[in-house]
Amino acid sequence: KTVETLAVLKTADEVERFNFPANSVAKPTHLSGAVVFVKQEQPSAQERMQMQAWLKTNFFYLNREPNYKNLEPKVIVEPFIGENHQSPDDIKIFCFHGVPKFVQIDYGRHGTHLRDLYDLEGNRLDVTFRHAPAHRDFPFTDKLNDMIELARKLSRGFYFLRVDLYVVGDRLLVGELTNYPTNCVIHFKPRSMDEVIGRLTEDPTIPFNPPLAG
Repeated sequence: KTVETLAVLKTADEVERFNFPANSVAKPTHLSGAVVFVKQEQPSAQERMQMQAWLKTNFFYLNREPNYKNLEPKVIVEPFIGENHQSPDDIKIFCFHGVPKFVQIDYGRHGTHLRDLYDLEGNRLDVTFRHAPAHRDFPFTDKLNDMIELARKLSRGFYFLRVDLYVVGDRLLVGELTNYPTNCVIHFKPRSMDEVIGRLTEDPTIPFNPPLAG
């Protein structure tokens, strides 16, 4: 199941007139990383202007990521699915030709952003990717098998797909499906992980044995 859609806004006038529900989130479907959190009050005039500016932006011309070039600009409104005013952890499963290989979890994405990588058994990897590690044990062991199977189904037919999930109470929700994480310009550390990932896009059956964290 995906996160519920409350509204899809396509014009600046729709953004200006829309009565945003309390505890909702607005984000552009055609950009990356942009978000406005609506708590109890309506968005400020500045926040509405920010959303209207989204509708004038083509993300392809900022970084040449191909999937964004022909997207119709839209602002999607969803319910806030976190707890205690905290966003849920972002769970991202990297899949190659429909075969999940490893899991990334982003902690505190809208605050102190930390990131750990894990194998499919929930063991933390001694690998970093853009953000400093959180050094946390895998927090969703009871749902790991369900996550892997869902990612396997959603990634069929793609040579590479990152399947993004959230755990909200007992529910497992799909966030987004991504073909080019960070536009494929950020290196893993150690750099040997880059080589392994490149080979997996050609052959998902090759051995995948990244170093485990001590």
